[in-house]
Amino acid sequence: MNNLTLILSILAILIIVALSALAIGMWMKVFKLRKVQAEQLAELEAQKQEKQDYILESVRVIAHNILHEDLNVSEGAIRLKMLLDNLFLPEQERQKFNAFDSLFDIVKDFDTHQGRKNLPKEERQRQDKIRLKHEALHRDDILKAAQLVMEYDFEASLKAS
Repeated sequence: MNNLTLILSILAILIIVALSALAIGMWMKVFKLRKVQAEQLAELEAQKQEKQDYILESVRVIAHNILHEDLNVSEGAIRLKMLLDNLFLPEQERQKFNAFDSLFDIVKDFDTHQGRKNLPKEERQRQDKIRLKHEALHRDDILKAAQLVMEYDFEASLKAS
């Protein structure tokens, strides 16, 4: 009986050691996976911040160009609307810039670039007439919104959301 008890005890110890080694190995894999996940998350956050910084810089440059008449009102409104949409501001904050959305909704379907060049002269003039009319109607609101862009603390608003 003593030999059998000894053999079973040794076998039990070996099983416990093997299971402990297996558990330690699995724990180390989990630890490494968590470390990799944390590094990937940090990289994603850095990329997100880099993109956000780029958008914010672009928004301010475009607003500056609108205010200094280096960019026409409708082109600026189109660009700012699209960039502001990509910032994912809280809705209450985003509404402060609705002037860009209003003009965008009017001119969004107008032809641009090569499509504009390919238009018959009469159609191009018709679109220009409508665009210029709405630029004049929305000009003050666009300029106010562009000035707000220059003064607005986007970083604080984005951190709050």
